Amino acid sequence: MSYKILNRGPFSSGPLSFWQIEIMGSAIPAGVKLPEPPEWYDDEPTPPPLVERDGDLATMHFHDLGRFWIDFAQRRITGFDIDPETEDFVITHILHDHIAPRILAELGDLILHASTVRFGSAVALFLGETGAGKSTLATSLHQNGHLLLGDDAVIVTSGPQGYFAQVVYPSLRLFPEAISRLLDATAQTSPMADYSDKQNVYLPDVLGAADTPMPLVATFFLSGECGATVATATPLDSTRACIKLVEQSFTLDPHNPLCAARRLAAVSQMAQGVPAYSLTYPHDFARLGEVRAVIETTLDAHRPDPAARSQESLVQ
Repeated sequence: MSYKILNRGPFSSGPLSFWQIEIMGSAIPAGVKLPEPPEWYDDEPTPPPLVERDGDLATMHFHDLGRFWIDFAQRRITGFDIDPETEDFVITHILHDHIAPRILAELGDLILHASTVRFGSAVALFLGETGAGKSTLATSLHQNGHLLLGDDAVIVTSGPQGYFAQVVYPSLRLFPEAISRLLDATAQTSPMADYSDKQNVYLPDVLGAADTPMPLVATFFLSGECGATVATATPLDSTRACIKLVEQSFTLDPHNPLCAARRLAAVSQMAQGVPAYSLTYPHDFARLGEVRAVIETTLDAHRPDPAARSQESLVQ
């Protein structure tokens, strides 16, 4: 197996740029004892990674794909016990979309699983369960003047000027139907993982645009409701927003009480400081324009003042 980190991955710049990565292939280092997975593990089509923590060392086990040592003291990731038939793009997917966000969360950042879209000089986050359609919606917004910065992991921070968001790395993954309906034939794609039909989509205008934290003005939680006839954005109270943020946040070890308490405190403060909405709409490509209009109208209410709104259009 030959493996190279993609230049535009989360380890090429930013907070993880000092980390080293080594892929050892199928070899299992001497003395390593592989854990017994729980009974339900093999029944899941894509089970979550199993995590074992010992001081500065953590091991993540990805079903039958492979294992990864994470050495926080040495800033090093070592992959081992990897199936020889595993494609390089699968390893890239695991490193970028599973390991990187969890490392950042363990280091103290609040990391959410969301699509991040820029509206003028600020961003909004779109969150939802798998299959809710956040990547499709974010792509529709991107194709109509609102820059999609990333559709996976985003770092959320707070300060005297409010909340800010920065994607871990630029990304977009779509199912083939969404690609054919929303993008032109020149779109560059590549496989995401061998257990999913989704494709990585290359957006050249995003590169470099996601390097700086931007003001966060709102979060939209996609309801995933089937049968909706109109698009609506309904305000969420901070309690319900907090619960949904916890569900869509990354953590390395969900059984660590200290990390859980820190994460709960962070999302609780965010739920009180960032307006949140439940977004319901018809899942129909032909009606995505109606959804965009609802989102734009909702965000317009959070612009600084009428004069600023008249000077800076939401469409860039």
